[in-house]
Amino acid sequence: MSDDAATVSVIIPTYNRARSIAEAIDSVLAQTVPAHEIIVVDDGSTDETPAILAAYGDRIIVIRQENCGVSAARNAGIARATGEWIGFLDSDDLWLPERLEVFQRDWRAADQDFIAHQANMRFIGKDYVWNMFEIIDFKFPINHALHVEKPFILALKSASPVITIVRRTEMTHAPFFDVDVNFGEDRLAFSRLALSGPWRITSQVVTESRRLPNDSDALSNRGDAGATHRATMETILYERLARLPLTPEELRLINALWATAIFRLASSQRAQHPAAARRTLVRAARRHPSPLKGWTKAALCLALGERGYDIATGGGDRWHRG
Repeated sequence: MSDDAATVSVIIPTYNRARSIAEAIDSVLAQTVPAHEIIVVDDGSTDETPAILAAYGDRIIVIRQENCGVSAARNAGIARATGEWIGFLDSDDLWLPERLEVFQRDWRAADQDFIAHQANMRFIGKDYVWNMFEIIDFKFPINHALHVEKPFILALKSASPVITIVRRTEMTHAPFFDVDVNFGEDRLAFSRLALSGPWRITSQVVTESRRLPNDSDALSNRGDAGATHRATMETILYERLARLPLTPEELRLINALWATAIFRLASSQRAQHPAAARRTLVRAARRHPSPLKGWTKAALCLALGERGYDIATGGGDRWHRG
């Protein structure tokens, strides 16, 4: 590959994040290797966000649109981008100063073509600091990236916009993010991308993903309704992933995750809608790739209540920021 730096467009979608958007932008402006351009897509903010963005002048490109959701905002940024590669940052998170330097390091060292570069992140909340790769037991080097020829299963477990930089030509042939999926849309997009070509992956932490105080936007903060919505969106996610041209091993994994999401849906229903929860348990058992395991888990849910659901779902996703 050329010794010249690869050009990276950075897209930051935002909605009513006046208290954090400046920190996100500043973390990109502070990169040891500068971005080609910074595109902030204001998805219909009604707070002070427009004024904050205006203060940056020509250091950033601002796109304003009616509130259409994060997927539409990211897609708008992709359509405007001119860099060879595209990276993303959420408006409540931060890039560490060497984020783009790490990408350039691994891009220069690559002796094989690749379509995406993934690094690591840490989750930061009031009572925790979690390293994502340690939690999901990923073993990749810190001081360089490994070439992964078939990254689908890895992407399914870990891919996130804020740690992934993608070749722009891989994102422009269709809307990259599905606008009708409002939970797991990034997981769907990057899992689909992982079927298109090899990635390079490093354990170097490049992003801080923060749970800000009094953040009411998180689905995890919306009680049972949020849990039902999340589980429903997860079932849609796996339904769409199951339509992809997967290997038998990959499809088996998707069906197992799909069944777990349906078990979560039943758990969220059981207090207010017990009859619906029982019907959902039957769906979960039938979806599981191992019929014996599926029906055993359903029986445990009925016999043990909350403890049974914990067994059936694995206790939830520990690394989820909620």
